[in-house]
Amino acid sequence: MRILSPAVALGFALAPAIAQIPCYDASLGTNLSLTDESFSAPQAMGFSFNYGGASYADVQVGSNGFLVFGTGAPGAANYTPTVSELLNDPVARFAALWMDLNPAATGGGGVYANAVAASPGHPAYFCVTYAGVYRYGTSQPNTVQVRFVADHSIEVYFGADVAANAGFWVHGASPGNGGTFDAVDFSNLPILTTGNPSLHQSGAEGVPFADHVFKWTPDGVGGYIVTSAPACAQHESYGSGCVASYRSFYELFTTTPAFDLSNTAITGLFSGNGYLMLPGTTAFVPPTIAATNLQLVDDGEGSVSLSSPLSYPGGTTSTLFVCSNGFVSIGSNGTSYQPSAGGMLSRVSASWNVWHDFICNASNNVLFEEAGGVAYFTWDAVLSNHGLAAGSTPSTFQMQFELTTGNFHIVFQNMDNVSVSGYQGGDGYLVGFSPSGASADPGSVDLTTAIPATFVLDSADMRPLSLSAAARPVLGTTANLVVADIPAGTPFGAVLLGFVGYDPGQPLAGIGMPDCFRYTDGSATVLFVAPAATATVPFAVPSGAVWLGYQVYCQGVSYSPPLTPLGAIASNGIQLDLGN
Repeated sequence: MRILSPAVALGFALAPAIAQIPCYDASLGTNLSLTDESFSAPQAMGFSFNYGGASYADVQVGSNGFLVFGTGAPGAANYTPTVSELLNDPVARFAALWMDLNPAATGGGGVYANAVAASPGHPAYFCVTYAGVYRYGTSQPNTVQVRFVADHSIEVYFGADVAANAGFWVHGASPGNGGTFDAVDFSNLPILTTGNPSLHQSGAEGVPFADHVFKWTPDGVGGYIVTSAPACAQHESYGSGCVASYRSFYELFTTTPAFDLSNTAITGLFSGNGYLMLPGTTAFVPPTIAATNLQLVDDGEGSVSLSSPLSYPGGTTSTLFVCSNGFVSIGSNGTSYQPSAGGMLSRVSASWNVWHDFICNASNNVLFEEAGGVAYFTWDAVLSNHGLAAGSTPSTFQMQFELTTGNFHIVFQNMDNVSVSGYQGGDGYLVGFSPSGASADPGSVDLTTAIPATFVLDSADMRPLSLSAAARPVLGTTANLVVADIPAGTPFGAVLLGFVGYDPGQPLAGIGMPDCFRYTDGSATVLFVAPAATATVPFAVPSGAVWLGYQVYCQGVSYSPPLTPLGAIASNGIQLDLGN
């Protein structure tokens, strides 16, 4: 259960008020007039700031969403964010939101710096703001503000606009010179690095912590404790909506060390228009001497002809295309080495994936053969990139396609969970299937826990009812709550609000809403009638310091028969943290 009593909320709110700096400082300071791929001159912070065992009085601000401590910035501000460079750069670096930005773009925002002196209300701090800076070649703004505080803590504000970012990014820090790898999830707080000043999260699509403010507090032994910044307004989604069906599935391992499917197997039983997914029902079949080495080059593709057509969701095919980077498709899907959910879900051709930055060579390649009506594709001791060169840990796995039934199997042997690619977007794995054309995103599923049971891939996508907050719930403002994916023909719906939240949610199958959950006590209800696909409900955030730190739990519902026996469906939950 999620619950915060008024007394606790008030205490939480008032405790940090003595030394509260703005959650977003609108006094941006000096426009650094940065051009594309540039650094500012050294900027004096006004105090000594400790990071990674060293003390710094200056920073140099880069145009691409990161800055370096001290005065030794490299020549150009690198526009290709990689964890490898973050860890191994010769200078300490803080990546507020490292991506390919262009502050010189017409119509876009700029990069600002401001040294703020101490006052009775807050300590001194140095503030760097990327204010609506366009991603290179686009008109997509990105706003992020980082504040280095004289007590050696760090605060980072992410604007709502970063959620729409559609490219590679890194958030984190490292003293460089071989910093210790520590991939974290900033959506799962608190984070304790226990003496390690390096931590990071990277991604290839929207930034998942838009409208959030993080506080990095020194842990006293060289690392950090990362939490939400006290008294700052934020919103967080939890749980999931109903009723949903998907044609695709995947598990995205954002880093190679996270991969945990070695020596397991998964099976998809073809139903005529989808798959029933279950634990593997076949074993690894060692390739025979008759197997064909496809002689794929690095980032290469080949094709094979099948002896009879293979049925799959959407049709049949007599040809399969094989990419060295771990995916098999019914048509050419290119040779990308950068696994991402959006990349798989938007492919032109249906694909089965163990997508990773593999390196095929003459002797360790993909082997193909047919036997007993089964087509076997075996990645045979194939290496991966480690840094910018081949690693030394091989991976072996096999995709099996039953030509008579349409069933498929992915059978893993020992897999590389050591090599960390230094190429942009090249690290990690994606395991899954998606049919031809654009597909709805079902979200990453933990196959280790899901596959001991079963789940179904349907013939059509149907997104569940969803609820989101359009803005931070700042005291005295209005934050719109948006109910989306409302089924056509819905006569009415509502947003439920309360001071008690349930996480995990309470099952609603007992009242005729199977696969739906209750996420709030719903002590207040705001109705909407005859909605379109989305409905917006304004939430007037109360003003006054007494409300600082209160939490409000929200959930959308709609009457949309006949999706459940009761006729009603429900959204995920949203937790609103009222604040500044």
